[in-house]
Amino acid sequence: MVNRCMLFYLPFIVFATLSLGAIVYGLIESNNLGLLHPLVLGSEAIGVAALIAFILTEMRNAYPMMPLTLFRVRTFTGTNLLTLLLYAGLGGALLFST
Repeated sequence: MVNRCMLFYLPFIVFATLSLGAIVYGLIESNNLGLLHPLVLGSEAIGVAALIAFILTEMRNAYPMMPLTLFRVRTFTGTNLLTLLLYAGLGGALLFST
């Protein structure tokens, strides 16, 4: 018998992929088309809507991919924020050094 925790939950996969893909696509195309182009604005809006749907789905599921209660732990939240800032700084340094 297959454990329910081990099954792939399709809404998680769809919302996560759609949100990240649409946001990244919008950011990439904004360089060519401009920030106010309808394609860029539409893909960013779809990405944000899918990200909100992903978070709401995560909150309501008994077996989330990542329990959002982990963000109540200050060490976990601080470490993730520090990692985000570190990689943003490294990406900015790489951008300006080329």
